Formats: sequence, structure tokens, C-alpha cells
Amino acid sequence: SDVIQEQEELEFLVNYSRYLVLLCNLGGNQPPDLEKLSDSKRLIRRRLSEQFPDCLQMLNYDVSSLVCIIGTDSEPDVVRKQVSDVFSEIGCPLPLFVSGGSPVRSLYDVSQAYREARYVQNNLSSPGHEVVWYQEVYRSAPILQIQPGLYAEQSLLNQIMVGNTYEVERILANIQDSVSGPESSPKALKCLSYELYRMAAHILTANSAGEEELMELSRRFDSVFLDNGNFGEYFSWIRDLCVRYSEENKTCKKGKNDELLEKITDYIQENYADPQLCVAVIAQHCSISPKYLSQLFKEQKNENISSYIENLRIEKSCLLLQNTDQSINEIALAVGYTNVHTFLTAFERCKFVTPREFRDSISPK
Repeated sequence: SDVIQEQEELEFLVNYSRYLVLLCNLGGNQPPDLEKLSDSKRLIRRRLSEQFPDCLQMLNYDVSSLVCIIGTDSEPDVVRKQVSDVFSEIGCPLPLFVSGGSPVRSLYDVSQAYREARYVQNNLSSPGHEVVWYQEVYRSAPILQIQPGLYAEQSLLNQIMVGNTYEVERILANIQDSVSGPESSPKALKCLSYELYRMAAHILTANSAGEEELMELSRRFDSVFLDNGNFGEYFSWIRDLCVRYSEENKTCKKGKNDELLEKITDYIQENYADPQLCVAVIAQHCSISPKYLSQLFKEQKNENISSYIENLRIEKSCLLLQNTDQSINEIALAVGYTNVHTFLTAFERCKFVTPREFRDSISPK
């Protein structure tokens, strides 16, 4: 948040396509030698600045730690190799622990990458020349037990946005099942807790949630991160959050779909006599795709849109057969058919009689 709020002071450019966050801890848990600590920090700053000129920002996390934020347009694997090469040759006076978060595409996600780096720093890193990356940790054997939690995220977000509550609950049930067994390690639960936090933060942001809900999410995450015994309560809260927003989006979507369906049917009623009327023309008028139009109409009307147009044209032709002396050819043209044979076929399909038989049946005896 400091990086975002103090852009001008930090002079950190915001026009990069990706950002990487590193957390460097010097000396471990031992009281640091201040002179060596100062030398080590200067060395890290100098070596990283040489590798990433004009796209690096470094902040003091605490006395013995540095946060390094790298902006880049290169592929993440390329930058990660550059970072690893720097620290493999750095030769620090103090023991050095370096952890890295996942590459993120928005500066507003830097805090998420920082949380990942902090998770690795607090739980998994060890002194040495290797940079420990969160993504590699997540792919390790103990973590793969909760793979559904990672790869279901985008699907879950999509289902919430369209208001598919049934699918939302199904995905969440699969995630919960993946960590319900005794084989789930505390490390795996911590990692999944973070993934759930990140997902819920995106849901709250996408739905313009208030500051209080975001703070409540952070509070619950901090609690479960310190004590895995709270995971069940934490997961239940996340589940309720997902279901609630899914239901809200369903209601909102229903209202929008009702308006859109009314617009579609009004257009058909006004233009049924146009021989060019078809799904593509209606979709263009409503600024939606033909596929979405067909799906929506089928869901809402339980009828194909082509059948709806045909039935409407035939009903209009019946009124003309009953109330006018127009010929069959003239009536066919009047309701949108350029080919009388096509009209005759459609009429018999809908009414089980020919237009002439229909007219004769309603004529006075």
C-alpha cells in the first residue's frame, strides 16, 4: 500500500506489464552486526540496481530486512533467472534469506505478491544462495494435494459473476474435500488459506465491497494463518461470502436479462415482416453475440428464437386470412416470406392445415 500511495515520492514507474516482489532477510533471528548489516544492504542495493536500472524500488521492511519491487516487461522466468543469478554470486557478509512472490500484472496486486514472499520467508526459506519462489513451493509435493484450490479460482470467479450459485457451491465443496483428510499438512493449509484470501479479495473488489469487509477478510486471514485450527471457520466465512455475491449477481443478472428479453421481443414484433430478420440481425440491434442471444432466448422462453419468429409470422398470417381478402401469395409477403412454398410449409407445420383450408374453415357457411 505504501508503494501505491507514495508513487510520486518513490518515483517508481507504473507502466510495466509485470511486477516481482522479493523479501530479503539478513542474519536470520540473531541480533545483527550493524556494520555488516549496513554493508550487506548496500551490496544488495548495488547489485540489484546494476541488474535492474530504472525499474527497481527498495524499501526497508524492518532493521534486518529489505523489500525489493521489480517492474519488468520481460517474461517472468527470464527475470527470475536474473534475480537468482544476482543472489548466487552476491557474497553477503551476513547469512541471507531471499524469498519471492508470484509475478503480478497490476501494481495493485503487489501487496498480494508481498504476502506470498512473507509466507515463504516465515515458513519455508533457509539461508543460502538460492531464492525461494512461492510458485515453486506451491507446486511441491505437499502442496499439490490442494491443487483444486489453485486451478478452480478463475472458474469460481466466473461462476460468481454470472450468478451460478449451484456451480459455486460445487467448486467450493471440491476445494474443501481436497483438504479434509489427515494428509493435509499445516503447510498446505496455510498456502490454501492465502489462495482463498486472494480470491476473496478479488471478489470483494470486483463487487465494490466496502472497506469494512476487506478489513474483516484480512483479520480472518491473519487469524487462520497463525492457527490452522481456525481453518474450518475461515473457510465457512469465505463460502458464505461467495454464495452471497453469487446470489446478488444472479438477481442483478435476472433484471438485466428481463430488460434484454423485452428489447428482443419488441424488435421481433416490430420487424417480423422483414424477410431479412434473423438471429444475427437481432443480435446486432441488441449489441450482443448471436450465440448469447440464442442461449438467453432458449433459457428464458424455453423456445428457439427461429421457432418464435416462425410462430409469430404464422399467427399474423392467420389474422390476415381471417380479416382480409388478400391472396395467399400477398399474405406470405406481408408476414416476411419471399417464397410462398416456404410459407405453405411453415403454416402446415404450425397449424396442421394449409392456409386455404384454414381460411375455408373460418368462412361463413
